[in-house]
Amino acid sequence: MKMKIYIPFSGMLKFDCARCPWKCCDYRNIFINKAKEGKLLFERYPRLKYLALPPHRVYLPFALSKKAEKHIFATAVVPCSFLDDKGLCSLQRRGGYDLKPLGCRTYPYYLSRVGDDFIVRVCMDVFCPITLARRNEGLKKQPYLILSDLEESIGTGLYSSEIPWSKQRLLFEKRLFKDSKRFLDKRSYVDYAVHQLQRAYKERTPKRVREALMEKIRLWQGFLKIEDNVLENKQITHELTVLTGLLRVEAHAMDEKVVPLVLMALYVLMALSPRRSRQASFVYSYSVRLKTAMNLAFLRDDLDTRKELLLCARENARCRLGLAKSHTLLWLADGLKWNVKDRILFLNDFLAKGNSPGGR
Repeated sequence: MKMKIYIPFSGMLKFDCARCPWKCCDYRNIFINKAKEGKLLFERYPRLKYLALPPHRVYLPFALSKKAEKHIFATAVVPCSFLDDKGLCSLQRRGGYDLKPLGCRTYPYYLSRVGDDFIVRVCMDVFCPITLARRNEGLKKQPYLILSDLEESIGTGLYSSEIPWSKQRLLFEKRLFKDSKRFLDKRSYVDYAVHQLQRAYKERTPKRVREALMEKIRLWQGFLKIEDNVLENKQITHELTVLTGLLRVEAHAMDEKVVPLVLMALYVLMALSPRRSRQASFVYSYSVRLKTAMNLAFLRDDLDTRKELLLCARENARCRLGLAKSHTLLWLADGLKWNVKDRILFLNDFLAKGNSPGGR
């Protein structure tokens, strides 16, 4: 039976490992298909067989199955010994694309199983500069290479743990992804978020869904002290719409009725982020803010929530991605009835040190 592979971002992401001097290969193990490139590699580099990595030492996203242990050879060398003095792949330069190990050919993509099907995912890696493709860029070859290499991964058992979705949930996600093309040119992500919620809440009218979402957004605006025009950003709307299918897979443990709220909160946070911080590691810059977006999505304007978020901002540096803005911290402090002097001391301490300020 031929396995079905769902690509939740189509051909709209791009990268070029052959010209990329980034650090992905400096700390990742190599996964070699013994029956394909392995034969030539072991012949050219006989010492390679002494660099095997025990299966239990292989790190995520892969945990080698029994099938993969039979077909895959993983090396323990980090960084990769095949990098040249410019940090590029000498195997690809000397022997062409087919000589590259299987794990390198599929990176930054990998597979997760969903029943009898598979979903393509992207390694949420701070080092990988994978980015958005322009509409007129010819990426005719990339989707073919993705499918060819990932089908080889299935045959060797090189894929990550299973996502516990039902067939109905997978079909639901595929339909949403297909619908996303209608929302790529919108000025705001609100329309696509409403569409996702409407699909999840079949019994509710679009008007009722939109009103409930706008009520949430008004609460977030009050929390972040932002104007309506900030929520109209055509560029971020396009980016997040392209990435929605991928991010929904990353949030696979959430209920389908919750995910659109988190993605809408993510849109708000990205609208407040400097453009440069989004460009450096495109996919990573969105995925790393998902946790902060969850905090914002379930925000309640009460004293306990303010205390909880303040504690989060003070003790967890990662949470500060969405909270380290003076007006946000003042909102938190205002709920705790601090005087002006205490607020200024707290803000100076928090923003200057870049880590947890002293307790109060």
